[in-house]
Amino acid sequence: VLRALGFIGPPLLDGIGRPDLTLRYMVSASVVVPSMFLIGAFALGPYFTVESQTDGLLSVAIAWAVGYPLAFGVLGWIVVRTIELPIGEYIRASWGMVGCCAAGALAGIGVSLAMEGMPAVVRLFAIGGAALVVIIFLLVAWQKITPRSIKAAIKG
Repeated sequence: VLRALGFIGPPLLDGIGRPDLTLRYMVSASVVVPSMFLIGAFALGPYFTVESQTDGLLSVAIAWAVGYPLAFGVLGWIVVRTIELPIGEYIRASWGMVGCCAAGALAGIGVSLAMEGMPAVVRLFAIGGAALVVIIFLLVAWQKITPRSIKAAIKG
């Protein structure tokens, strides 16, 4: 979710004439995230090696899960401060989207538990498909986000 939202901030900053802030975010992200990769690899790598098959690669994924939210926090702070959007108003406006994604995640977890022992590729498509179907259904039914509403929003 954060990665998807992270694609909105830089164009927004550029669009309001503040590419300098986009640059600040990009520089901070290019320092924070790779630094977390190194820290994760050295600090966690030895604990996530499975018979030398993975060489601790899971530690880098964990470092991404910790490092990217930090970089996103910088972007969020810059955007919110720049456009002067009250945080409470933003949270009230976006909680429905978060709810749709949370419901999709729960559906995926349920399918994952139900399909334990199945081949990985089958589980991949079933879990991803279940999450996607629930998210799309809720976006349409609850948030009233449809292709038509998106097209109308783009046109203004």
